[in-house]
Amino acid sequence: MPSAHLQGKLVFYDVPATNLANSQKFYAALLGTDLAAIPNPKQKGAFHPLSADGIDITVHPRRKMDPPEIPIAYFAVPNLEAALKQLTAAGGKRLNDQIYEIPLPTGDALKKYRAEAKAAGHDVGKRIGRGAVVHDPDKNPVGLVQLEGHAAFYFKAAEFHTPLRADQLAAVG
Repeated sequence: MPSAHLQGKLVFYDVPATNLANSQKFYAALLGTDLAAIPNPKQKGAFHPLSADGIDITVHPRRKMDPPEIPIAYFAVPNLEAALKQLTAAGGKRLNDQIYEIPLPTGDALKKYRAEAKAAGHDVGKRIGRGAVVHDPDKNPVGLVQLEGHAAFYFKAAEFHTPLRADQLAAVG
């Protein structure tokens, strides 16, 4: 067992789809609401918040980098390279050597995002963060994302994360 745990926080659930319309219909039925278009014209897909503490679901066309037929949950980590090294040492395997940038929304969504970040004292950079995928020892994909400060605020990760209460921890204990 590693001496220091990562304390990653689930921030988004990424669903690669071979038929975007069918997948959107399925997840709309599951969630009880329509999904909104991803607010970036360079990206196709839809998203919807899953919780009040900054967890989103994203449904998008399958990309070459996506593992076959498996959605990916992404966990925020403070340092992507260190997390990759630690998880590899714990039995994980990199999906590939690619670390990719996660783009910002665009248009009105970006204006709203920037206004909320500014009101909270955060500057918005050029991206949400950087991500990578590892397989756990059973070959299940696990997404990792190192969020920029403004995105950590949005997703309520890092210093903005509300930790589990003592009674919640006692239940697993």
